[in-house]
Amino acid sequence: NYELASSPGTDARTLGKLAALQDGELSGLIAKNPNANERTLRKIFSDFAWPGVAYSLLQNPKLPADMIEPVMGVLEKRPDLFSRVASGVTSQKIIQILLAKNNPNINSSLAANPNVPDATIANFFQTGPITRDLIVEFLSRVKISPRLYQMVWSSLSPAYKLRFAYRNDFPVLADDQKTLSTYFQDVLAAATEPVDYVSILRKEKLPVEALMQIAVK
Repeated sequence: NYELASSPGTDARTLGKLAALQDGELSGLIAKNPNANERTLRKIFSDFAWPGVAYSLLQNPKLPADMIEPVMGVLEKRPDLFSRVASGVTSQKIIQILLAKNNPNINSSLAANPNVPDATIANFFQTGPITRDLIVEFLSRVKISPRLYQMVWSSLSPAYKLRFAYRNDFPVLADDQKTLSTYFQDVLAAATEPVDYVSILRKEKLPVEALMQIAVK
């Protein structure tokens, strides 16, 4: 039953039958399954208004709009789960509700979420505080767009600029010379130890002029 509840191949009717068993752990798995229909999701929440089940429901892209607020209310008993929801939720409405809480821990998790608009993430850096958690979560993103790098760059300390430069998608590696000049001097200025220069030199697309500047330093 647990395998059926979590399988992406299980149809809505079967998931409804599993939910009728009224097993809390099983219902938590069904709650995350995007094949579950609205009736099943409502039954699960009616049977088990638990924080763990609420967390699972919020991950379901088919969660009805009128259920979002009640489900979010259940999570107030477990504020730590808000951060876990924030890092992967796809619903823009849920994202807006989380943003309205203006909680640094939640905002840090939102910074890792690819569904959060670039401008929103940039605002976290501009208004602060720029915490270690915010940096770690931001750098955990699979892809950071050149535009987003540009939006957050001026808010970073030299040490954080150096950490950003180690990513493979960092614009300092771009072929575009204008992009290169925008970032490289800052990165080079942030490097103060030999190990920092070595890390920069490992970049595959580093231009000759950049190599020469490192050699001088």
